[in-house]
Amino acid sequence: MSTVLSMPIAGNVVRIAPNELSFSDPKAWEDIYNSKGLTMERHEILRAQVRNYSGMNASIMQALCHTKDHARHRRALAYPFSNSGVGAQQQLVINKVKTLISWIQNSASKQQPVEVTSWFGYLTMDIIGDWLFGKTFGCLDGGGPTEWSVAMIRAFESSTYENAIQLIFGMHTWISAVVQYLLLPREPERWRKIHFLNCIQATKQRMSDGPGQHKDVMHFLLKGEAERSGLTEREILLNMPVLVLAGSETTAGALSGLVYFLATHPKVYARLAKEIRGRFGSTESIDFTGVQPTNLPYLDACIRESLRCLPPQTNPSLRVVPPGGATICGESVHAGCTVSVSSFAMTHLDRNFTRPIEFRPERWVARDDVDWTDDFATDQLDASQPFLLGPRQCLGLHLAWFEIRITIVYIICHFDFALANVEKSREDWTAADDFRHFRGLKTWLKPKLPIVFTPVAPAK
Repeated sequence: MSTVLSMPIAGNVVRIAPNELSFSDPKAWEDIYNSKGLTMERHEILRAQVRNYSGMNASIMQALCHTKDHARHRRALAYPFSNSGVGAQQQLVINKVKTLISWIQNSASKQQPVEVTSWFGYLTMDIIGDWLFGKTFGCLDGGGPTEWSVAMIRAFESSTYENAIQLIFGMHTWISAVVQYLLLPREPERWRKIHFLNCIQATKQRMSDGPGQHKDVMHFLLKGEAERSGLTEREILLNMPVLVLAGSETTAGALSGLVYFLATHPKVYARLAKEIRGRFGSTESIDFTGVQPTNLPYLDACIRESLRCLPPQTNPSLRVVPPGGATICGESVHAGCTVSVSSFAMTHLDRNFTRPIEFRPERWVARDDVDWTDDFATDQLDASQPFLLGPRQCLGLHLAWFEIRITIVYIICHFDFALANVEKSREDWTAADDFRHFRGLKTWLKPKLPIVFTPVAPAK
């Protein structure tokens, strides 16, 4: 993350490379990512080749395909990630959250803090493993990381270094290959290989079992050729490594950020706890419908504000202007130019949000809400698009929203919580200087966040 937000930026567009523009006008989201009748392909760096692990050197993932293939891949994966699909499989998520609650209760009984960035990672990794191919990573059962879960986090590091080299020296040039060989850290690359091979092995095993009764993503892909829109076995195998990565660490980061903001804003926490505990007569009544925004509007406001303050992804999604050029935010942009929006920059400019560094959920409440204030009446709420928008909007956004909602609801129904080390955590998680203690490697590498949990009287 190199954006210096403490310096005033003139205009809505910044040239960040000879042929690359970054836009900060909210309208750029639509113009670049959802423009009707104008297709901007993803930059070739986002369609990079998988290294030749186990003889599988090919372009990966529905999100990385050219537009003509993207729709086919997306259709094949659509139902299990749809809102109705997530609702149908809610118990899978709830069971994992209950296991997390048991671990927190164990620590609370010993008056030991819980390092939540790790535990939220264990939760989301086990959820996405079971969601995709009926295999958890064993983190929650074992109460700690596994080789595969560590590999997933370190894989981001390797690909970030690789992409940086490719942007500077070109995608398929000899000098890029030489620089990657000389400078690409060996350890992160080893972890990436471990993740890829483990994922391929797990997917092959799941495919050999047939559709089965467990309604994971593989169940729907294996039901028949028509249902999977013609995806080949190879395409299924190559989708899974990125789906696993995309569906775990980003959601864990969102949960960690929200818990930090709630722990440091007692008035916000008090109102949210009242809303959640007042809604559910018992923890057994917590379900997919109950945690939706219509039932918990203040929770929705808190999550949206947390995602604005700390967007899940650090790197912009690069697009290339097609032949004939394009008009973006009123500016003519020539064909072949790389364009993008930086979520973090967009949501931290004071022309888009009043007092942008502050965590203020009241930005998102209704005008007749008791916490509404005209201070935020001019905020450009559509400037915050944490899951992108348009045809390449995050495939797993419904699952991510449900994971965040259900986890926070279960936690607050069982516990009050606070920072274990107030001074250190406030310093580590400060928003000053663009979260200076964070590392942006496609997703956030976050400082540790130890939290003290205090059990509350169970709901009757």
